[in-house]
Amino acid sequence: MLRIAGTLATMRVLQILYYYTPHCSGVTVYAERLAKHLTARGHEVTVLASRHDRAYSREQIVDGVREVRVPVAFSVSRGVVMPMFLPIAARLMREHDAVHIHLPLLEAAPLALLAKSLRKRLILTHHTDLVFPYGWFNRLAQRAVFVSGLGAGAMADRVVTYTDDRAGVSPTMRRLKGKMAVVYPPIEMPLPSEAGRADFRARHRLGDGPVIGF
Repeated sequence: MLRIAGTLATMRVLQILYYYTPHCSGVTVYAERLAKHLTARGHEVTVLASRHDRAYSREQIVDGVREVRVPVAFSVSRGVVMPMFLPIAARLMREHDAVHIHLPLLEAAPLALLAKSLRKRLILTHHTDLVFPYGWFNRLAQRAVFVSGLGAGAMADRVVTYTDDRAGVSPTMRRLKGKMAVVYPPIEMPLPSEAGRADFRARHRLGDGPVIGF
């Protein structure tokens, strides 16, 4: 939250990624949980993503989170080509206080440049480094995404990673260590009940000793 004259003010946050719920992946789950928790704290959250499935609405509000989806011209592997992505992102950035980009994203550098030119606070979350199968086109695409992520990182106010260990083996995070912040992913796991634990022990014949889950 912003602190203004001793009080806490809400922020307008724009999250940007390719795929968002109901598409399911680790990145979408992360973004969805973060958006819902920020909204519950009183912030205004907009998620900008691709309309990779035409059954999705171009714009809607779900659980207080505004979802804006950009039409996809065509896809290349997991990547999506959206001619209107940057223009729509620029329009939305003007309405928000902070921009949060989820990496990897091919357009990360131009998006970061737009955010900084509009004097918006820029946060990146680095989820993974892309590793494509062998082939000249895949290598070119992998390099382009990597360079774009580094460029965005150079302009960012902070770059979030999951753990120190993970950052230590990431080619991207090793180069952005000066801006790194470690924030654990938003994991939501209900505590097991006594009855559930007893049933699990009985079904797997675990006896009364300690049980370690992995």
